[in-house]
Amino acid sequence: MQLKISISIGGEFKGSKIVTLPCFIGRSKEAGLTISHPSVSRKHCELLEEEGKIFLRDSGSLNGTLLKGEFVEGPVEIQLGDEFVIGDLLIRLEPPTVPASSEAAVVAGDAEADPAMVTLINPANVASFGDEESKESIEIVGNCFNDQ
Repeated sequence: MQLKISISIGGEFKGSKIVTLPCFIGRSKEAGLTISHPSVSRKHCELLEEEGKIFLRDSGSLNGTLLKGEFVEGPVEIQLGDEFVIGDLLIRLEPPTVPASSEAAVVAGDAEADPAMVTLINPANVASFGDEESKESIEIVGNCFNDQ
């Protein structure tokens, strides 16, 4: 199963990635989806699929994983459209809008506002999303891709 994971900090969209489940999310380069942010643990949480359903499980992270304001302790079912929090990041699960086999999975940013902040995410590359004002950036690397 494929999902689009969209990431926001403080209400501001930072980027998205299409992944294939199962997928670990964390700071570690071994994670299926690496998010380089200090509030994210090396192995923060995992998205799983079982019998067509999506489950979220915290991996013993320092800051925890919150779903609907509650800490996630064991695998809990999650739906497309649901949002959960890891560290300072809000993550939203969405249906994939572009096939993962596409060269350019997602365009992030606003070309009219700042062309330098628009990044084409290619499954073979690392994508960085930054905010010049706050000097905060997120580096997103994906390994949970369907190579079809």
